Amino acid sequence: MQQQAEIKRRKENLDENAILHDGDQITLPDKKVRSFIFKDVFRHIDMDMANIKEDVQKGNYKLFLNNKPTSFHDKINHGPTEIRWD
Repeated sequence: MQQQAEIKRRKENLDENAILHDGDQITLPDKKVRSFIFKDVFRHIDMDMANIKEDVQKGNYKLFLNNKPTSFHDKINHGPTEIRWD
């Protein structure tokens, strides 16, 4: 998963376990973040087709983002994603 923010103490990257000390100078540099697209979802989930009915497997699917039709290449900013089988 891509890191959304980078926090530094001088040139050292910090994480959520870093201990801060009085006088530390902390910076939050601008970070260019790549947008996620719908197909990125499939990098993080396992879809077991064995649990899907055989007649559905032969059917068509539709992708939805925020309850609106979408494609694999549409950006995901926020909202529910869904696959519906015909």
